[in-house]
Amino acid sequence: MQPNKEKRDKTIAKRRKEEQERLLENFRKMPILQVSLDKAGIGRSTYYEWRENDEKFRNAADAAIREGELFINDFSESKLLSLVEHDHFGSIMAWLRVHHKKYATKVEIVGSMKIEDEHFTPDEAADITEALRQVGVPFEAEKSDENNHGEQPNRQAR
Repeated sequence: MQPNKEKRDKTIAKRRKEEQERLLENFRKMPILQVSLDKAGIGRSTYYEWRENDEKFRNAADAAIREGELFINDFSESKLLSLVEHDHFGSIMAWLRVHHKKYATKVEIVGSMKIEDEHFTPDEAADITEALRQVGVPFEAEKSDENNHGEQPNRQAR
């Protein structure tokens, strides 16, 4: 009875290896889990069991999915460029928004801010103002120390 069990275990291991290889090949072509599982005829619970119990398979699956994503990215980019060649305006703009600074999506932040906390020393206020300038928030000193009656002028964003 022992030789039959060994033979059966060997057959199961061989079949599992073939199923795993088929799934990995599917991932390399289509890195979408359910699509690849359906095409390989493997259940989701079986896949997660393999991932949990077989580190080598888990690493191979992750690598195959990354390879598939790169394949789809290259394929998509070639399709996009084909549309650009055929003067498809939306495709031209999509390419330019990602690859040319002039056409990139820009965010403009408009607002104002007052520093009213009197606990800041002049050096601290200068440090804060400089930090904000470095991240792109321009400041102008409000007019006249006389309006502030000798107090430190408030700074306000433009």
